[in-house]
Amino acid sequence: MLCISSALCISPTLFAQEAYYYYDGEKVPLEVNHNKVSILTPKNGNTADKVFASKQSSYDYEYTIQDNRFEHMVVNLASWSSAQNKNGMVALTKRPIDEEAIVLPIYQDEQFEELVLTNSLYVRLKQEQDGFLLDSIAKVYKLDIVDTNEWMPLWHTLSITPQSQGSSLDIANAIFETGLFASAFPDFAFDMIESASTTDELSWGIE
Repeated sequence: MLCISSALCISPTLFAQEAYYYYDGEKVPLEVNHNKVSILTPKNGNTADKVFASKQSSYDYEYTIQDNRFEHMVVNLASWSSAQNKNGMVALTKRPIDEEAIVLPIYQDEQFEELVLTNSLYVRLKQEQDGFLLDSIAKVYKLDIVDTNEWMPLWHTLSITPQSQGSSLDIANAIFETGLFASAFPDFAFDMIESASTTDELSWGIE
């Protein structure tokens, strides 16, 4: 049990210098968009628009994505100088906008498609008996276990919380790099409209 705890105690860092996620066991590189961030607020609390209006009015609002748990408000930092943008994003993650808010980076892939990171991540166990590991990572990284895929019971959806020390991408990478899980990857929203569903994500994420 000690070695398992040690393996899980990896400290993910928002806005890591090397951005990537894992697909089929291989790293897929990403670029951080230093002009934008996404502000997440629970749907049962203050809305992202209220947070934007009351705390960060100097940022340019672009659009909001909604799912069952969070509102994801994308804001543009382009009004700041390019030198300030990167420092501003890091500062946002360290200075709470609202006690229930989460600030996440926005990425682009090698085709320059904008990828909006969401609160969700998907984890695949190596075997059903590894369910205790899921509870362990939820506790270590302060995650909520949202659900289990009905048709593929080794797959589980988890969500970061305002108390999580890292983004869904950073935590998914850290989980996979323990070697204790078959797969772990974050959820992205594509085409600035809606988050990819768990079913869609799992259809391409199966190894």
